[in-house]
Order: sequence, then C-alpha cells, then structure tokens
Amino acid sequence: MRSTLPLATSEPDTRARSYQRLLDALRGTPDVDAATAVSGLPFEYENASQKTPIENYTSPTGEPWEIAFNQLVMSDYFETMRIPMVDGRTFERTDIASRRNVVVVNEAFARNVWKGRSPIGSRVRPLVYGVGQLSWHTVIGVAKDVSQMSINGQTRPELYIFAEEEQAAPATMHVVVRTPLSSTALTSTLQRLVKDIDPAVPISGLRDMDDVFAESIGRPRLLAQLLGWFAALGLLLAAVGTYGLLSYVVAQRRREIGVRMALGAGRSTVMVLILKQGSLLIAGGIILGLAGAVAGRQLIASLLFGVEPNDASTVAAVVIAIAAVASVACGLPAWRASRVDPAIVLRAE
Repeated sequence: MRSTLPLATSEPDTRARSYQRLLDALRGTPDVDAATAVSGLPFEYENASQKTPIENYTSPTGEPWEIAFNQLVMSDYFETMRIPMVDGRTFERTDIASRRNVVVVNEAFARNVWKGRSPIGSRVRPLVYGVGQLSWHTVIGVAKDVSQMSINGQTRPELYIFAEEEQAAPATMHVVVRTPLSSTALTSTLQRLVKDIDPAVPISGLRDMDDVFAESIGRPRLLAQLLGWFAALGLLLAAVGTYGLLSYVVAQRRREIGVRMALGAGRSTVMVLILKQGSLLIAGGIILGLAGAVAGRQLIASLLFGVEPNDASTVAAVVIAIAAVASVACGLPAWRASRVDPAIVLRAE
C-alpha cells in the first residue's frame, strides 16, 4: 500500500518515526510474516538520477557518478522482498543506534564502478531527493539486481539508504507486508493500524504484489497477444495457401494420375507422389523461414523476455507445428487424388 503523511508531520525525522511505529504494529499482527517500507516500489519506480560522489573514483566524464535509483528503505526490506545479498550484509538494527552511516549497492552499481572488485568498505556520498546531500557512507553489502521500472528494462545502478539510521523518510512511502492472507482480508486491519498512527493519513493502492507485476507487464503482454493472433492468422493463411496450391497442382495432373492408376499404380503410390511434392514446398518454406528468423533475431530479441531468439527448443517447436499444419494441408489434396477414377478421367480427356 502507499501512504502519504500530512503536512502536520512533514519533518523528515517525524515521518521516519511514524513509519517505524506503523511497521512495529504490523509486525505484531497475526499472520504477518514481515513488513517494511520503501520509497520506490519495484516495477513502478521512476528513474530519478542523482549525482553521487564516490571515494577514490572518477567517472569518465569527470563528473560525480549518476545513480539511477536512490532508495530509502526501512528495516527488514531485503528480507521482506526476499532480495538476496551477493556480497556483504543487509542493514541491522544495531546500525540505527550506532549511526555507522552505511549503505547497500546493487550488482549493476558494483559492476560499473568497482569492475570485479568487492565494494565492501568503499565510501559514497548519497544525494537524496527531499532530504539533501548526506555525509559519507560506507558500503556494507551488494544486493542482487532488481528490475525497478519494468521487467524487461535494463538494470541500472542503485543505492539503498537506511531510512531509520538517517532518521529521515520521504512524505510518501510504499508499505510492503508479507503475509499468507490476501490484501482484501487485511484491509480493515491495515486501516485500523494506520488510523492509530495518524487518523488523517489515508492509504491507497492496496493490492497484491502479483497485481503490481501484472500491471507492469500489461503493455508487453498485449503486444505478445497481438503477435500471437497475427502468428495464428499467418499460420492459417499458410495452411490455406498450401492446400490451394496443391489442389491446383492435383487438378492440373488429373490426366497423369488417371494414366498412372490405369497402368496399375495404387492409391498409396499416388498419395506418396502428391505428399512428396508438398513436402518439398514445406521444406523450402521452413528453410526460408529459419533464414529470416536468424536475420531478424536482433529485432525479435527486443520483444522477448525470458526466451532467447535462437532458443533451440522454441525453434524446434515452431518448425514442428508449421510442418504438422502444412502436412495436414497437403494430406487432403493427396487423399482426393488417390480417389480419382481413371476411367472417368481418361473418358473426359
């Protein structure tokens, strides 16, 4: 859910304490496994690049490194979202009291700046929108990359800042609760807890994370469905075209087929003859199609997620499907050709 504190509690430290009270109340609620808050929800976070000085590092342009996402997170964020750490550790409650000034970076940040070296112990100076330029902070962990803007978008450098340690939080935060219950079942409980913190605070956007994900892929899913329908239509047209072409070929060869059958050719022989001719058309079409797919794989790659354009199993499945449909389209003209009465054909000729 999304919660915005009113102007009466607009001081950053007041907001941080209010959100912490809400999280403590949520964690004490039955059937709530974990709870946290974050400034930008994955799949919905907009790029807000901030220039961030990094100790002993100079960017190629000479300017401070631009961080695409400066995330203010509260305790248990990585545990609630189940974002694994690839190096170092997450934030701990002891960091709040000690004021160690610690941050966590993502893999893209570490890969671009430290290039294979561990960033643990390095220092950065975050600039947080609505809070200002912070003091130097020490990197304590590297979190696995998360898609912030879209599921198929390029992962950008990201910096996680411990809101409770900073005693600062933006006016609007996304509260995330991990629970076996549905969002509908928790609505009344959440409203009551938020009301206890501040009766003037509304909650909005209450939904399951699956719904957030579904909304983020709405456009790619629509494009995939449209492409699927056009592909099905193309396959149907190919089958109709193959059937029409072979039917025309059979009609043109009626006299030849009649002569063959009059001289003793069996129905199976005639069917094999027609199917062989159709198979040559199918093989030629598949070869041309594969060549076109290879030539256009860069264009196809931009429309795919989780599937490579040259994935062997996918290509094999498509080839088998097209061959099966085309074989059915060849089968009917071949069956009709095998049922030709040679006496009638030769009399007509």
